[in-house]
Amino acid sequence: MNFILSQIVFRGGYSFLGIETLFEDKNELWFRLEGKYPNQMYLLYIFVTSVLAGICGLITQSLAFISKRYTITYILGFFIWMWLQTTPYNLTYATQPFIEYGFEDFIKSVMLYVGVGLGISLITFIFKVRQDEL
Repeated sequence: MNFILSQIVFRGGYSFLGIETLFEDKNELWFRLEGKYPNQMYLLYIFVTSVLAGICGLITQSLAFISKRYTITYILGFFIWMWLQTTPYNLTYATQPFIEYGFEDFIKSVMLYVGVGLGISLITFIFKVRQDEL
Protein backbone atom coordinates (compact mmCIF):
# COMPACT_ATOMS: atom_id res chain seq x y z
CA MET A 1 0.00 0.00 0.00
CA ASN A 2 2.86 2.36 0.84
CA PHE A 3 4.43 1.69 -2.56
CA ILE A 4 1.16 2.42 -4.39
CA LEU A 5 0.60 5.65 -2.45
CA SER A 6 4.14 6.81 -3.13
CA GLN A 7 3.63 6.15 -6.84
CA ILE A 8 0.50 8.29 -6.81
CA VAL A 9 1.99 11.16 -4.80
CA PHE A 10 5.44 11.22 -6.42
CA ARG A 11 4.36 10.19 -9.91
CA GLY A 12 7.27 10.31 -12.36
CA GLY A 13 9.78 11.49 -9.76
CA TYR A 14 13.22 9.99 -9.46
CA SER A 15 14.80 12.50 -7.10
CA PHE A 16 16.45 11.26 -3.94
CA LEU A 17 17.07 14.86 -2.79
CA GLY A 18 20.78 14.71 -3.63
CA ILE A 19 21.46 11.15 -2.55
CA GLU A 20 21.22 10.00 -6.18
CA THR A 21 24.76 11.33 -6.73
CA LEU A 22 25.98 8.57 -4.42
CA PHE A 23 24.51 5.98 -6.79
CA GLU A 24 26.67 7.35 -9.61
CA ASP A 25 29.84 7.60 -7.54
CA LYS A 26 29.83 3.98 -6.43
CA ASN A 27 31.67 1.44 -8.55
CA GLU A 28 29.32 -1.36 -7.64
CA LEU A 29 26.57 -2.45 -10.03
CA TRP A 30 24.05 -2.87 -7.19
CA PHE A 31 24.11 0.87 -6.38
CA ARG A 32 23.78 1.85 -10.01
CA LEU A 33 20.77 -0.47 -10.39
CA GLU A 34 19.15 1.03 -7.30
CA GLY A 35 19.60 4.51 -8.72
CA LYS A 36 18.49 3.65 -12.24
CA TYR A 37 15.57 1.32 -11.41
CA PRO A 38 14.30 2.36 -7.95
CA ASN A 39 10.77 0.96 -8.40
CA GLN A 40 11.96 -2.47 -9.49
CA MET A 41 14.50 -2.61 -6.68
CA TYR A 42 11.85 -1.58 -4.18
CA LEU A 43 9.58 -4.39 -5.42
CA LEU A 44 12.50 -6.82 -5.08
CA TYR A 45 12.99 -5.74 -1.47
CA ILE A 46 9.26 -6.12 -0.80
CA PHE A 47 9.40 -9.69 -2.12
CA VAL A 48 12.53 -10.55 -0.10
CA THR A 49 11.04 -9.03 3.06
CA SER A 50 7.86 -11.07 2.56
CA VAL A 51 9.87 -14.28 2.24
CA LEU A 52 11.91 -13.41 5.34
CA ALA A 53 8.70 -12.69 7.28
CA GLY A 54 7.49 -16.17 6.30
CA ILE A 55 10.75 -17.64 7.55
CA CYS A 56 10.25 -15.72 10.80
CA GLY A 57 6.89 -17.46 11.15
CA LEU A 58 8.60 -20.78 10.42
CA ILE A 59 11.16 -20.13 13.15
CA THR A 60 8.58 -19.19 15.77
CA GLN A 61 6.33 -22.12 14.89
CA SER A 62 9.30 -24.46 15.15
CA LEU A 63 10.15 -23.02 18.55
CA ALA A 64 6.52 -23.48 19.63
CA PHE A 65 6.67 -27.16 18.62
CA ILE A 66 9.77 -27.70 20.74
CA SER A 67 8.90 -25.71 23.84
CA LYS A 68 5.10 -26.19 24.01
CA ARG A 69 4.90 -23.02 26.16
CA TYR A 70 4.25 -19.65 24.55
CA THR A 71 6.29 -17.70 27.08
CA ILE A 72 9.40 -19.72 26.28
CA THR A 73 8.65 -19.45 22.57
CA TYR A 74 8.40 -15.66 22.78
CA ILE A 75 11.62 -15.38 24.77
CA LEU A 76 13.57 -17.67 22.42
CA GLY A 77 12.12 -15.95 19.35
CA PHE A 78 13.03 -12.54 20.72
CA PHE A 79 16.62 -13.55 21.44
CA ILE A 80 17.07 -15.17 18.04
CA TRP A 81 15.64 -12.05 16.38
CA MET A 82 17.91 -9.74 18.39
CA TRP A 83 20.93 -11.91 17.64
CA LEU A 84 20.14 -11.68 13.94
CA GLN A 85 19.78 -7.91 14.25
CA THR A 86 23.17 -7.51 15.93
CA THR A 87 25.29 -9.76 13.71
CA PRO A 88 27.66 -8.06 11.24
CA TYR A 89 25.21 -8.96 8.44
CA ASN A 90 21.93 -8.06 10.09
CA LEU A 91 18.48 -8.11 8.55
CA THR A 92 18.51 -4.40 7.77
CA TYR A 93 20.73 -5.09 4.77
CA ALA A 94 18.14 -7.50 3.36
CA THR A 95 14.97 -5.55 4.10
CA GLN A 96 15.83 -1.88 3.63
CA PRO A 97 16.48 -0.58 0.12
CA PHE A 98 18.68 2.38 -0.80
CA ILE A 99 21.24 2.06 1.98
CA GLU A 100 24.99 2.27 1.57
CA TYR A 101 25.58 -1.49 1.75
CA GLY A 102 25.98 -3.44 -1.45
CA PHE A 103 24.91 -6.71 -3.00
CA GLU A 104 27.41 -8.82 -1.06
CA ASP A 105 26.01 -7.64 2.28
CA PHE A 106 22.45 -8.15 0.99
CA ILE A 107 23.16 -11.77 0.01
CA LYS A 108 25.06 -12.58 3.22
CA SER A 109 22.21 -11.18 5.31
CA VAL A 110 19.58 -13.19 3.44
CA MET A 111 21.65 -16.38 3.56
CA LEU A 112 22.30 -16.01 7.30
CA TYR A 113 18.61 -15.62 8.05
CA VAL A 114 17.53 -18.43 5.71
CA GLY A 115 20.24 -20.68 7.15
CA VAL A 116 19.13 -20.01 10.73
CA GLY A 117 15.49 -20.58 9.78
CA LEU A 118 16.17 -23.83 7.98
CA GLY A 119 18.52 -24.99 10.74
CA ILE A 120 15.94 -24.42 13.45
CA SER A 121 13.28 -26.11 11.32
CA LEU A 122 15.52 -29.13 10.70
CA ILE A 123 16.31 -29.45 14.41
CA THR A 124 12.59 -29.21 15.18
CA PHE A 125 11.75 -31.86 12.59
CA ILE A 126 14.35 -34.25 14.00
CA PHE A 127 13.16 -33.52 17.54
CA LYS A 128 9.51 -34.09 16.62
CA VAL A 129 10.24 -37.32 14.74
CA ARG A 130 12.07 -38.71 17.77
CA GLN A 131 9.48 -37.50 20.24
CA ASP A 132 6.25 -38.20 18.38
CA GLU A 133 7.41 -40.90 15.95
CA LEU A 134 5.66 -39.36 12.98
